[in-house]
This record gives sequence, C-alpha cells and structure tokens, in this order.
Amino acid sequence: YNFGYRNSYTCHCLYNKRCDAVTSVCCNECYNVIFTGYNFGYRNSYTCHCLYNERCDAVTSVCCNECYNVIFTGYNFGYRNSYTCHCLYNERCDTVTSVCCNECYNVIFTGYNFGHRNSYTCHCLYNERCDAITGFCNSGCLRGWGGPSCQQENIALDTRYVFQSGIFKNDRSQYGPELVVDGYTDTNRDTHYCSDTDYSPWAWWYIDLQHQYFLKTFHRDDKLEYLKGFSVYIDNELCFQHPGTSNPPAVYPIECNRSITGRYVNISNNKPDEPRHFLTLCEVEIYGGVPTHFA
Repeated sequence: YNFGYRNSYTCHCLYNKRCDAVTSVCCNECYNVIFTGYNFGYRNSYTCHCLYNERCDAVTSVCCNECYNVIFTGYNFGYRNSYTCHCLYNERCDTVTSVCCNECYNVIFTGYNFGHRNSYTCHCLYNERCDAITGFCNSGCLRGWGGPSCQQENIALDTRYVFQSGIFKNDRSQYGPELVVDGYTDTNRDTHYCSDTDYSPWAWWYIDLQHQYFLKTFHRDDKLEYLKGFSVYIDNELCFQHPGTSNPPAVYPIECNRSITGRYVNISNNKPDEPRHFLTLCEVEIYGGVPTHFA
C-alpha cells in the first residue's frame, strides 16, 4: 500500500495492512515510529486511551476501534462524514474511499490476494485470508484446492465425465464412477461410498481431462490388495505402473515418468487369470493451477 502525494510513499504496517492515504497511520497499528501512544487535540497535547492502544480521532478523541467517550454508533466517511461504514466487526473504513481497514465489504466479497502486486488469490478454508507473501492458509485449503499455497485446483472435482468398466450390483449411488470425484477423501467405506467395478479381469476407470495435470489417488484401505499392479495411462501411453510386489498405500501420489500429451486419464488393473477381479477407488484428485505437464 502507498500514501501521500501521488502515492509516492510506501506503508510499513504490521501484517502488510494498508495505512491512511494522507497521514500514513496504519489501520491496525502505527509502526512508522517506535510506538509510544496516540494523541489528539490542540497540538496533540492529549493522549488517547483506547482499547488495545488503538488510535483515536484527532479532534473528538473518539477511539477508532470502540467509542468509549460516547455510546458507539458506527464510523463514517465521505463529505462531512455523511456516509456510514459497514465493515466486518464494526471496524473503521477509509474516510475517503470507504474501504474497510480489515475487509472490503463495500462490494461483493471475492476473496483475499497475496504475492507480487496482489496478483494471486487466496483459496483458504472458510474464505479466510492467507499470508500476504507466501499465500499459506492457517486454516487449510478451500474445497477443491491444494498445494503449499492452495493454488493447485482439483479439476477432477464434481465432473460428470467419468466412466468405469461396469458398476457393482448395478447400484450407481453406492458404486458409481462419480463417487471418485465427489471430494470425499475418506478411504473407509464404512463412512463414505467408494466406486467398485463389476467383476471382470479387465477393470478400469477413466476421466476426460482435456489437459494433463499432477495426479493423486485415494484407495479403499480395506481393499488394497486389489490395486496391486495397477496402471495409469494418458490416452494410450503408459504414465505409471505399480510394481505389484506389495499392496499400495491408501493414499498414493502419482507422477508420470515423462511428459505425455493426452486427453484421458485411465486407471486400470487387468488380471486375465482372475475373472472375479474388480477395481475399487475412493477418490482421484487431479491438480493444476494452470494446464501443465507431468513432471
């Protein structure tokens, strides 16, 4: 944030908060000098006594976070303070622009930003703000997002373009391919339904992607023996082959051994000598902030 003539000076506020466009006073704290307290009145000869050492109005002494001189009725902005701020937690807003010091609720809330020139959007659980530099979310990532800064979107989530080699008991609600992309990563079938193909020596599940992305799969933790030796194909090219010497873990991150261009991701486990074999998956997540290739 900036302040002063033509915004030629830079704010240095705690948590990268904005400062007053004229005085440079930080909306949360004053860290432009070693903090000794706020003042008001003629030649700033009186000291503010506000909750949490917040600043007070330079003329009226009304505290910016709470009004303890009179009953608090809200903050104002604009010409002759004729407009009322409507900020989260009754926080003050900018006296000129009306932008709330803690949130911007003068327009429909579209999220927080971070990074160089605020060019990235936070994707935090409960729409909380993220670290202004790294994008890290203390509460975790919003549904459908992952990665260290929650910038990788799960493009497989809730898609309808999923198919599999038959449905166990013909019951789509309990064993259908859509259950693999419903956002539930619990691998315990007692708490959440997972997909099951019908009995077949050639069992498969696939999704129409349009592009290629990092792939992560979640298997049922009680049926891991059925995943031994499974394969992942991009179109008709092999991306990954499980060695089959032991059961795979319930959560299995997968990367292709080379870059492959294709449209479909196919997970299969063919066992010609086992006619009553089937494939079971709980969740498949495919991440990518922008289309990219497998590393």
